Amino acid sequence: MLAFFRDDDGQGLVEYALIIAVIAIAVIVAMIFFRGQLQNIFSDIGNAIQKSPCQGPQQTGPCP
Repeated sequence: MLAFFRDDDGQGLVEYALIIAVIAIAVIVAMIFFRGQLQNIFSDIGNAIQKSPCQGPQQTGPCP
């Protein structure tokens, strides 16, 4: 029983799991804080993709 309590093989895994959890929480909080700005950025990207000259049936020449 004493050997079980002295065994620290899983200690590194637990530490990495805690670090990943803290990073995930920080990312979620940042996304909530910058929600409006992120929505604008993704909307701009979506609009730019829709306005691409290389899409649609009106394309007549090669795309750059």
